[in-house]
Amino acid sequence: MKTLLPLLLLAATLLPAQELKYDNAGLGQVVQTASFEFANFKMYENENEWKGKTVSVSGLYYPNRIYSRTKSVLIHISGTGAFGPVSTAVYLDSPLPTTVSYGQETPVMTPGMSARVVGTLKRTEPFITWEGYQMMLPAMECIAIYRQDDANLQYPIWVSRAYKR
Repeated sequence: MKTLLPLLLLAATLLPAQELKYDNAGLGQVVQTASFEFANFKMYENENEWKGKTVSVSGLYYPNRIYSRTKSVLIHISGTGAFGPVSTAVYLDSPLPTTVSYGQETPVMTPGMSARVVGTLKRTEPFITWEGYQMMLPAMECIAIYRQDDANLQYPIWVSRAYKR
């Protein structure tokens, strides 16, 4: 048993990292066309101008901070962009990677993590906070999520099913 444990540990460290397989060209094209000029007040002032636009927002990731009456997977991104505060409800079409198994180098999302989200704006929707307050927030369908420090948006943490291989 004493010789078996080091061999198991060695084998676990040599396992290949779990890779996120996605359509790199298609996703790259969408990310390049995303507007980085979004702020909440712009959606409030002229919702029709922003509906359907692909935008990029950054801020802190909060799971279960806001609630919707739908059964969708939902996260909250809250931060400050170049044009003002950004607080968006982000709908996901699959769960986020949140745990790591020993020997895997899978990027994960952790509460409070800084993230950049690329998605398509839907509309403003009512949400309820942890404390029971009602809020009207811009809602988006998520296309991809990146770490905040991934300046070139090359290594997504999460990708929509539409771009997965």
